Amino acid sequence: MKKGFVLQSLICLLAVSCSVQEIDTNDPVLPEDDVFYASLAPESETKVHVDIIDEHVKTLWDEKDQISIFNKNTVNQQYEFMGNTGDNAGYFKRVSEEAVAAGNGSYVCAVYPFSQATSLDEGVLTLTLPKKQTYREGSYGLGANTMVSTTDGKNNLLRFKNVGGYLVLKFYGTQMEDGEEKAITIKSIKLEGRNGELLSGEATMIPVIGEVPEIEMAETAGTFITLDANKVKLGKKANKATEFWMVVPPTDFTQGLILTVTDKNDKVFVKETAEILTIKRNTVLRIAPIEVTLAEPLDSNAVSD
Repeated sequence: MKKGFVLQSLICLLAVSCSVQEIDTNDPVLPEDDVFYASLAPESETKVHVDIIDEHVKTLWDEKDQISIFNKNTVNQQYEFMGNTGDNAGYFKRVSEEAVAAGNGSYVCAVYPFSQATSLDEGVLTLTLPKKQTYREGSYGLGANTMVSTTDGKNNLLRFKNVGGYLVLKFYGTQMEDGEEKAITIKSIKLEGRNGELLSGEATMIPVIGEVPEIEMAETAGTFITLDANKVKLGKKANKATEFWMVVPPTDFTQGLILTVTDKNDKVFVKETAEILTIKRNTVLRIAPIEVTLAEPLDSNAVSD
């Protein structure tokens, strides 16, 4: 075993899940070809961030959010949100330099977030799930929550549905610094499965009007997701544990998972479980608080026992 590497077996992960409440709307659409109205599908969650209201999870847009739209063709056009942070729905206006008229396809397909790499070819949508996500208090970060809308294009109305599910990790702990007990400051959290589950990178799906997105990870997809924790201080007690949201594709962790926590000084803490854990689309899964006990940074020159 390498020096400074702490591996702790988790006897039981107390996981509590809940679905996400979305709000639909019938607001009018502006009579312009280059404007679309995006609302949240009533049976699923959508958005760049969430808000917890009366124990219900509600999703919201952020100012200047950008999406890709394939307007009955295979041309990836860039659109930007015209509303404000915290809006549940609103208008998107084309910001691509060149206007492209609607094609003769049978549907309009939109993808959040916008990416030039997103493509639609011969009925197959190719998108990329982020390998790196960023911390946002009480929510997931910008660009983390991939979602898709497939409609008939009537009235330029889009109804987005989420691609992944949501894993909420809770960590707490202290360490001694200069003779004082202080809160641990986290730099990053890495999530991976013990059976090489594919969690990030390229994925494909077949867009179908009104259907929930069902993706298939490519063989080249990555096996981990890293959350940039932005030097967040952990709560000192279990009842004050700090939440970290991660967006994860629907996955059965058949042999459990591994969580690697790195602090601001590159000290590490690894928690591992052999229990089966399932992430379902559009479902929030919360894990019981985990105490972080840091070890010295990994020594790449250390020799295994």
